[in-house]
Amino acid sequence: MKFSFKHNIISGFVAILPIGVTILILVFIYNKFTNLFLKFIKYFPQLNFLPQFIITLIGLIILFLLLYLIGFFTNTLLGKWITSLFDRVFMKTPLVNSIYSSARSLSETLFEKKTSFKEAVLVQFPRNGGYTIGFVTTTVDWLDIDGEKRLSIFIPTTPNPTSGFFLIVKESEILYLDISVEWALKIIVSGGIIHPDEVKIRDPNENKEIVE
Repeated sequence: MKFSFKHNIISGFVAILPIGVTILILVFIYNKFTNLFLKFIKYFPQLNFLPQFIITLIGLIILFLLLYLIGFFTNTLLGKWITSLFDRVFMKTPLVNSIYSSARSLSETLFEKKTSFKEAVLVQFPRNGGYTIGFVTTTVDWLDIDGEKRLSIFIPTTPNPTSGFFLIVKESEILYLDISVEWALKIIVSGGIIHPDEVKIRDPNENKEIVE
């Protein structure tokens, strides 16, 4: 599949932007923590003889240790309850909720590699004749009174794909796309600005190449 020059430029920008923002945030946290650590060191004159790079190394080790302990705590029952509480408070606070949800989406996109989405599809939503991109979330069959097979479909919102709609759709009404889940997410997050030059409907029973 061919991509235009403009498309490649925009794709490169989209790829670099979250990485650059993440690096800036990490550098900011590191600088702030290092300054605090250096002030703390002043209370221990016996450590003043240490070279600057040794003190910086100790600060880095302590920083990673703190991050590890925070991560360990958030995986405990109490930690999950506290993070869930903060999550609900921030999501219900005006102005803060938009910043928090965007930051959370960015971190999940960067660090959460696993996804429960099976395939990218097209379904008619929110009305007949209007199509939107969705994802098959489970292979469990939903059977109606007519016995026709139905699948679970998640319809994400733009530009925040962590929220959306859950649909149970007849398999005969689902159109399978020849693009990967990652590509479909790029299209959704960008509001259609980022997209392949061509997207085709494929037969799910055939092993056709998926555009990554």
